[in-house]
Amino acid sequence: PRSGCPPRSRQLVLGASTLETQPPANSPELPGRAAALGKTGRNEFFRLKVAFDEEVITFMAETRNELTPANDANWMMLFIDGDQRKDTGWEGYEFLLNWPVKQLPDENGLGVTSVQVNRGGWNWQEIGEAAYRVDGNQLWIAVPRRLLGMQSGPLSFNFHWVDNLQQPGETWDFLISGDSAPARRLDYHFEQ
Repeated sequence: PRSGCPPRSRQLVLGASTLETQPPANSPELPGRAAALGKTGRNEFFRLKVAFDEEVITFMAETRNELTPANDANWMMLFIDGDQRKDTGWEGYEFLLNWPVKQLPDENGLGVTSVQVNRGGWNWQEIGEAAYRVDGNQLWIAVPRRLLGMQSGPLSFNFHWVDNLQQPGETWDFLISGDSAPARRLDYHFEQ
């Protein structure tokens, strides 16, 4: 990943209402689930960026505090809905980045992570690797466009960041576990 964004980039600064990642345990939004709620939030999302050039799409997630270690379970997962259809992939997501991390960051914060494609349900197959960089409270993932089938034409996709899911593969876990951006089961949309 690059130390900054290429000229063609977009950023999203999240507001306080967006940053609430878990409803309180007594919330009427989750009847019967109060016992399942815990203090699983650890990397609270603050700012997100997407940048691109002819070969790579770079995603940046900035958190309120320094990132937890990359070897933490279900760390900083990025779901991508390339065709923007909810009837394909898992809950619409055809790609999953950074699950699992393949190589922990070196002394410069550089590492290697997985790029996976959905094969139906919660069934993922690794199709390649992406470089990443950790710098304090920022994570940059640079994925080759060809791995996402986005080599040419204008970019248009949805994406969703999550950290520390407790039950990967369960859609309700987006509601109650870890941190999520945007909140719950919404998606961000990127269009060139």
